[in-house]
Amino acid sequence: MKPKFKKRFVLLLILLLLFTYNIVSAHTHVHTKKSSGVSYIDKGTNYHDLNTYDNYSCPCGDSYTVLTSYITLSHEYPSYSYSGYNYHSGTKHVFEFARYCTYCSHRDSYTTTRSCSGPPCIIPY
Repeated sequence: MKPKFKKRFVLLLILLLLFTYNIVSAHTHVHTKKSSGVSYIDKGTNYHDLNTYDNYSCPCGDSYTVLTSYITLSHEYPSYSYSGYNYHSGTKHVFEFARYCTYCSHRDSYTTTRSCSGPPCIIPY
């Protein structure tokens, strides 16, 4: 490629990019609300965050999300139930009971033991 032709090609490419940029940048976005939602984020042993948000989009494809509220709440649990996890240790058999937060699925559990001469052990749950 000759140096003179190379310079003209690069200049044409730069002009084309500037022209394209001006067309795209001249667009004025018209965003409309498309949806709303909530999300729960587990924050450890006692709490979770409740976030509410709105989603907006423009016909050109541009979009954004606005966080409309943010609040920290205590976990809410149903009652404990047998998780299915168990093991034998010495003369005892250990059983786990668990519950999950209704909103963020945070897991809370405890274990209980029963005397057992096994294995084999009888699983009472």
